[in-house]
Amino acid sequence: MIHSYRVRGHLMADTNPLEYVQRKHPDLDVLTYGLTLWDLDREWPTGGFGGKPMLKFRDILGVLRDAYCRTTGIEYMHIQEPEERKWFQDQVEHPYSKPSREEQLRIVSKLNAAEAFETFLQTKFVGQKRFSLEGGESLIPLLDTIISDAADDGLDEVAIGMAHRGRLNVLTNIAGKTYAQVFREFEGTQDPRSVQGSGDVKYHLGTEGTFTSDNGNETKVYLAANPSHLEAVDSVLEGIVRAKQDRLDQGEAFPVLPIMVHGDAAFAGQGVVAETLNLSQLRGYRTGGTIHIIVNNQVGFTTAPSSSRSSTYSTDVAKMIQAPVFHVNGDDPEAVVRIAQLAYEFRQRFHKDVIVDMVCYRRRGHNEGDDPSMTQPLMYNLIEAKRSVRKLYTESLIGRGDITEDEAEQLLRDYQERLERVFAETHAAQTSPIPIITADSAAVSDIERPIAQQADFGTNAPATTAISAEMLQRIGQAHLDIPEGFTVHSKLKQLLEKREQMSREGGIDWASARSRPLVRLSWRASRPPRRPGLPPRHVRSASRRVPRPRQRQRMDAAGQPERGSGQAVDLRLLVVRIRGHGLRVRLLRGTPGRLGALGGPVR
Repeated sequence: MIHSYRVRGHLMADTNPLEYVQRKHPDLDVLTYGLTLWDLDREWPTGGFGGKPMLKFRDILGVLRDAYCRTTGIEYMHIQEPEERKWFQDQVEHPYSKPSREEQLRIVSKLNAAEAFETFLQTKFVGQKRFSLEGGESLIPLLDTIISDAADDGLDEVAIGMAHRGRLNVLTNIAGKTYAQVFREFEGTQDPRSVQGSGDVKYHLGTEGTFTSDNGNETKVYLAANPSHLEAVDSVLEGIVRAKQDRLDQGEAFPVLPIMVHGDAAFAGQGVVAETLNLSQLRGYRTGGTIHIIVNNQVGFTTAPSSSRSSTYSTDVAKMIQAPVFHVNGDDPEAVVRIAQLAYEFRQRFHKDVIVDMVCYRRRGHNEGDDPSMTQPLMYNLIEAKRSVRKLYTESLIGRGDITEDEAEQLLRDYQERLERVFAETHAAQTSPIPIITADSAAVSDIERPIAQQADFGTNAPATTAISAEMLQRIGQAHLDIPEGFTVHSKLKQLLEKREQMSREGGIDWASARSRPLVRLSWRASRPPRRPGLPPRHVRSASRRVPRPRQRQRMDAAGQPERGSGQAVDLRLLVVRIRGHGLRVRLLRGTPGRLGALGGPVR
C-alpha cells in the first residue's frame, strides 16, 4: 500500500482550485489490501517508513496522505535511480509542518505585489492586452523562493524564459523593472508604422536586473525576450545559459540557473519542448538542470485539456527524461513555496530537470479583450465567483490563528499603499515632458533593451575572409599532424593525405572547400583575447551529421577503430593546435531535432 501511494497518490491529490472532487483509486483503497477501519489502531512493521520501525495504520495513512494526497501530488517513481527516489521519500514522507511566520508574511507581501499590479492595470487600462497573471498569482512567490535560494547559495545568475502570460508581472516584481517603464508602453507611445507598432512589444521584451534575498545576498536576473511562438525561447534560453556557464568556466558547479515558465497547452502541444528536454543531459548542451514551471490555467486559448492532449497531464512529455513532476494547487501558496524549495534542491543536488505543474486558472480571457464565457461558460461561472489567492490566503492565516485581525488590516493597508505607489509612478511617467526612463538611445518605445543587445548594437565593417596560399598550406599540413598515439582509420588516412596534397598543388574539391571557412573561423577565433583577463573563446559545431556526413569526403573528424566513437579528433582542432591561446572547440553530434538544436547556438 505504501508503494501504491508513492506511485498513484497524485491521482487523489486536491490540485484543482476550480473544483473539489472526492477522488479515489482502487490501488489506494484499504479494502484492496484486506484492511478495514478496525485495523486503524493496530501497529504494523514499516521498513523504516516515517522514520520508525513500527507505526499504527492510522499514522501510516496520515503520513501518506499528507505527503501525496493533499494539495500537492508528486510523480517520481518512474525515475530509475534509487538514490533520487530515496531523496524524495526522505523529503516528503513526514507529518506536515507549516512555514515560519516570516515566510508566511513574505508570501503575503508577494501576493499583494502581484495582485496590486494586475488590479491597477485592469482599472487604468481597461480592455488593453496584457495577458494578466490573475488566477495564477502564486507564480510570483514561487519564483521569489527559487531565486532567493539561488542568491543565498551564491549562484552567479538566474536566467528566465517565458511566454507572455504574466510576463509584465514578472518583469516588475521579480526582474526589477520599474512600474513606470512598463506603464509608459500602455500610454500609446508606440508608432503604428514601426515593427513594434502593434503595441505588443511590452510583453515580448526581456530585461536584466539584480535580485536581493531577505538575507541580503544578490544574484543577477536575466529575462530573455520571446516572440509570439510560445515555446520558441526554450532552446534559446538553454543556449544562453550554456554560453554564460562556459564563460564562467566553473565546471560541474553550473553557476547559472535556467528557469522556464510554460503554459499547459503549449508544453504538451509544441514539439520544441520535447526537443529541448531531449538535449538536457547531452554533454554538449546540458546546463545542470532546468526548473520548468507550468502555469496551468486548464485551457489553451479556447481549447479544454480533453481536446488538446491524449495524456493525463500536460507534463507527461517530461517523463521521457525521467524528470520528477510536482502538481500543486495554485490556491495554496504555502504548498507552492514548499514545492519551489524542493524543486530547487533537487536541481542543485542531481543537476537534472524538474517540473512544477502549478494548477490555477485564467480569470480573464486569452487576452483582456476576449470574453471566454462564450466557449467555457461553466468554467467561468466558477471563476467569476472565486476570491483571489491573496484573499483566500489572508483569510486562511486569520482562521488558523497565524496572524491577528490587526495584522490582517496592516497587510491590507500595505496592499493599498502599493496601489498608491503604482499610481504615483505612472503619473510621473505620463506627465514627464522628456522621456527619462532609459539612457538607451535605441530603446524600443521608451523601453530599454537588454544590456547584451545594447553591447552588440552598431554597424560592423565586413572583414576580409579570403585565405592566403600560405595559410592554405598550413591548414593542409595540419591534416597530417596526428596526435601521438592516435590511430587514424585506414580509409580516412587516404582522405587526409589527399586534402594535404590539394592544399599544395591545387584542384581543391567541394568537400575540402567546404571545410576551409570553418577552419578559417576557428583560426581567427584562436587569436589572443582583445583584452587580458577575458574568458577564452568558444567555437561550437553541432549537427547529427557532425562529424560524419553522408559523404565520406566531407568528414570533419576521425575516430580510432579500436576505441570506438568515444575517441575522436576534430580535424579543425588540429589546425587550432598550431596557435591555441585558450580557444575551445567543441564538435557536437547533435540530434535530428531542428528547432531545439538550432536554438542552442542562437545566443
